[in-house]
Amino acid sequence: MASRALTEDDIPGASLAGRSPATLKNEELRFWLKCRGDSLKGLKTKAQLVKRVEDYIKAGRDQNIVDPDPNSICTKRKERNEASKDSNSAISGTQRQPNFPSDGWSTDLKRMPFFTRAEMNLHIAKSGKNIDSTSKSHSVPTGVRKATIFLNDEYLKDISTASDENFFYFKSHCYHSFRKNDAPHNLKVALCIVSGEVKHASCSCVAGTVGFCNHILALLMKICKFTLYECKNVNELDNEDDMQQKQACTSTLQQWHRKGRGDSINPQPAMEVLVTKTYLEETRSSARDPGVRCLLYEARKNRQQADEEKLLVTLKELNPKMALAQILTPRSESIPLLETKFGRSPQGSYASYQLSVTEDNFKVYCDITSVTRVNPGNHSEQIITYPRFPLKSSDEQFEMPTEISEAEKSLLDSLQVDADKLNDIERKTRGQSDCPEWKA
Repeated sequence: MASRALTEDDIPGASLAGRSPATLKNEELRFWLKCRGDSLKGLKTKAQLVKRVEDYIKAGRDQNIVDPDPNSICTKRKERNEASKDSNSAISGTQRQPNFPSDGWSTDLKRMPFFTRAEMNLHIAKSGKNIDSTSKSHSVPTGVRKATIFLNDEYLKDISTASDENFFYFKSHCYHSFRKNDAPHNLKVALCIVSGEVKHASCSCVAGTVGFCNHILALLMKICKFTLYECKNVNELDNEDDMQQKQACTSTLQQWHRKGRGDSINPQPAMEVLVTKTYLEETRSSARDPGVRCLLYEARKNRQQADEEKLLVTLKELNPKMALAQILTPRSESIPLLETKFGRSPQGSYASYQLSVTEDNFKVYCDITSVTRVNPGNHSEQIITYPRFPLKSSDEQFEMPTEISEAEKSLLDSLQVDADKLNDIERKTRGQSDCPEWKA
């Protein structure tokens, strides 16, 4: 079906209706500009909004109407109304008053007519509710805003449907948000099965006798959702917040072990988190309220090649043989790797000499490979004699001081013993204080 051009009469709120732009509210001015395809960028004050509207009027672009709804609801509604215009006029002369059936109620929505915000605004207009009491226009009725708030506070339950050759019927219960023990209100709505126009609406509350109250508007908003999501059954939206829960959380089993919507939330760094206030009725202006974000610098480790190369050049200028300068050689495969206690490490690194397999920070004076060791396969075997270290293999000799007396020299000579004498002293003094040699 070809796209049809829209007019001001097709979209409630798209016309100024003879009013001055300065007398309208910011919300009305934004909606008027949105119906002309304006992006609303940079419009923060009312003066800017009024000037933009006046510029459209002076340029003659105020009659270029576009659909402000992202789902093209207004365009679809006009196409549907024009397609059913002939059938609607044929039955208009014989149409009777709605008669709610006593049986045959179900949850089926297959025969539901196309019902949108436009039909809802038309019903509000018939009730006499206006934003400006001195004006006859019905631009963006405040009742819709109240219905949106009420839909989030109240609870709908037991929505059922029925239909005949002329009407599509809805009935529902609306519970109280703070007085849940009170009996719910009974809601009834009848729509024209061809045009979707509200032909009858009533509620059991005091204000619902004339068919216009917050409870009725809440149900109409729900019907708009049925059309928007192309629902085939009223139960498809039972999980919405505006529906009464089938069972209280205290009456069900614990659900701690069940996976919630937290699994669908992707983690992100704390430096990128932006905390903002939620806005339900209008789009948030980032310039007016940018939100709260972390103002600290990025303190996490991050590889920076340029800074690393600059540091390497500076270290090489100071001392090319520095161990740190050798480690920082550019991504080299030429750096030899040395075996350490924790694997292979680059030569010059701390692990290469702090954790080396062979400790080379002392001088070897003797070979102890000939020392008797315990047999690993026989732990019961014990060494009963003290091992004889090959001290004779040492080339170093004790140098006798030259400037000493004869008595001192005689004392030093008496202290010199060989390996056999050492082993004999060790064997005789194993009892320590119980041995006479220990006290000699």
